Amino acid sequence: MAVAGDVDGSLAAASASGVWLRRGAGWTRHAVHGEVRDVAFDADGALWIGAARGVWRLDAGGRMEPAHPGAGERDRDVQRLASGAGHIVAAARGGLFLRGPGSGWTHLSEGLPSGSPDAISIRGTGTSEGSFEVWASFGRHLYRIGVEPGGEAPRPARALRVALEGAGGSAVDLAVGPDGRVVALGAGWLAHEEDWVRTRLTLPPGVQARRILYAEGRLRLATDRGLFEAEGGEVGLQRVDAPFGRAAVNGLAAAGRVVFSATAAGLFASGRAVAAPFSLSGLGGLDDPAVRTVQRAALAYLGLGPGRMRELRRGVDRRGWLPRVDLRASHDMERDRSRDRDQTFTSGELREFLDRDESRAREYGLSLTLSWDLGDAAFHPEALDVSREAREVIELRDDVLDEVNRLYFERRRVLAGLASAAGDEALSLRLRADELAAGLDAWTGGWFSRHTAVR
Repeated sequence: MAVAGDVDGSLAAASASGVWLRRGAGWTRHAVHGEVRDVAFDADGALWIGAARGVWRLDAGGRMEPAHPGAGERDRDVQRLASGAGHIVAAARGGLFLRGPGSGWTHLSEGLPSGSPDAISIRGTGTSEGSFEVWASFGRHLYRIGVEPGGEAPRPARALRVALEGAGGSAVDLAVGPDGRVVALGAGWLAHEEDWVRTRLTLPPGVQARRILYAEGRLRLATDRGLFEAEGGEVGLQRVDAPFGRAAVNGLAAAGRVVFSATAAGLFASGRAVAAPFSLSGLGGLDDPAVRTVQRAALAYLGLGPGRMRELRRGVDRRGWLPRVDLRASHDMERDRSRDRDQTFTSGELREFLDRDESRAREYGLSLTLSWDLGDAAFHPEALDVSREAREVIELRDDVLDEVNRLYFERRRVLAGLASAAGDEALSLRLRADELAAGLDAWTGGWFSRHTAVR
């Protein structure tokens, strides 16, 4: 769930069913291969889309092209995107990647840990023309990479590690403050570039921050229990009284002079719901497949489709023409032994003669018999069993379809009411829609969630 804005007022929002882009008054949907993780506009107004299977660039003319950081699965599994100083930086499972205008990706690895950064940002330094810094958070440390412009590709320096002081976990977001300093945000703390000491945020107990945004002279924090803001710095943070109440805010973006919040209850701008043909929580309903498609998926998962009965009837019809097969094998073994004894008296001597004889015989036999009962070809007795099974399957199939239809159309009614609801009512309706989607997912063996925006 991500949202990004451009200085000209363009807005992009990532739902589980793809990316929705608003330029002017209308929305356009763009399908992306893989779950979308983050979106960002570059200096030319092109939209960069980071997904689980790579990066895509959607130019101002609506043409989309792949721009993957690498060929491996880890390099294409992008978690975060950041734009600044005319460049794009991507955080993937395979590491940190930088891309400049007209150049390919550069793997930033010197001096950095392996794996994906927790948060990233770009800041222009102004020390020389075109120079900037890439900031990344890995665990309890921050890393700064100075970058100088090059002919064909930017020239990054070795990363410098910055230790965060004080108690707290890793940074969840990085931003450039109004004074040009980098600010690190943790779940319950802030740290400034001046001393990098974690300062506890004045949030209610149990509230955890997720994103930070400086816009129009105010600091805004997206948390798991609503939106907070303060005039200027982080002192005096107050909960914003918005229609989504204390729903989790998962993304913040400034499009022109308007700040947008992406929540489970929808997309909001300055406390007002934004009319959009999608739902960021994946429960929009307009992306749902037709009811007949859901019915077929449920019957296929439960093995109640018409194909099963056709196979049974075809098997019974063929059985009368199939012979009964008798295969017999035999083995006979015979063994004979004989012994003869004789005596002779020759020249005054007695002699004895002993004769022995032994014989063996083996015989093997194999017979194959095929027999037909041609009466079964006209009508097989088991055809009655198939007919009874068919009646039971039809009754069960009717019950399944009735339940699928009830869940499907009740979900549609709930989503229709959600379009005009606000506050606690909207959250209650969204939970009900989520419950109904889970029921459809159970009847289809997970098919419904894979073919809709439900996640």
